Amino acid sequence: MPDFLAAARRHLDDGDFLHQHSRMPNAVQLWAYGAECTLKGIALNQGCFQIGSKGKPTNNFGQHLNQTLPNNAPDLLSLYNAAQTGTNALMGPETAFVGWDIKDRYEDGAQLQAKINEYKLDAAFFRTMLNNAMSPEGLSP
Repeated sequence: MPDFLAAARRHLDDGDFLHQHSRMPNAVQLWAYGAECTLKGIALNQGCFQIGSKGKPTNNFGQHLNQTLPNNAPDLLSLYNAAQTGTNALMGPETAFVGWDIKDRYEDGAQLQAKINEYKLDAAFFRTMLNNAMSPEGLSP
């Protein structure tokens, strides 16, 4: 079974490492994957979806961050935020990683450079979400 929270920490840490070594486009890619894994890890822990027989999340939670689905299905962040209720809800920022797309891994990265400071702030926000989720209070459904 996937360990989304461990993967989130690894991707966020590796993104920070690449950022420190001026590898900005790759840092953004890993930060966005870290954000995606943070959302999936929290949502899985909260029972918002299950892992299907092929090892993938159910209920549209298998999509990538900022991926649009057919039939006007909500993107991952909107889907995640809609599932959050109660006083301890861990909400994600609606504008996180705007302009990033998983397909950017096939580009030269120039399109990510202009928003590097925004993406760095987004990554920090998701790291805080991850840390809160992994605290003893945050892991209860």
